[in-house]
Amino acid sequence: MVKKWKCIACDEIANFKGLCRTCTKYGDDGGVIEAVRRIRLDKYGNEYKPAQAEPRRLTHEMMLNQRRANRKITKRQRTQMQEQIKIQAEAMKDSIEVSEDGLMEFGEEVEHIHGPDCSHEEE
Repeated sequence: MVKKWKCIACDEIANFKGLCRTCTKYGDDGGVIEAVRRIRLDKYGNEYKPAQAEPRRLTHEMMLNQRRANRKITKRQRTQMQEQIKIQAEAMKDSIEVSEDGLMEFGEEVEHIHGPDCSHEEE
């Protein structure tokens, strides 16, 4: 989106910020006597107001969850986790089928598109 800027005095809209050239009064030497600045507009044509960043408020539950997350696990919890990992590993071993050649099969078997009469299969 292109930023738009509007002069407060004459309502002239420009694509760049700075001083309004028609409303600003200049001296004989080219110096600025009275400066009239432009204001930024939002996409609806109103004066742009930047969003204020609000500090994040911590609740009691958030503080407790932070403490729990940083706490070390106990020996009992560690042994329970290790047992669960062993059970999952055994389940994975049982689900993987290994042929007599020692090769694992992935996915489904692919059948040839060509029929049994096809000549290039024999090559």
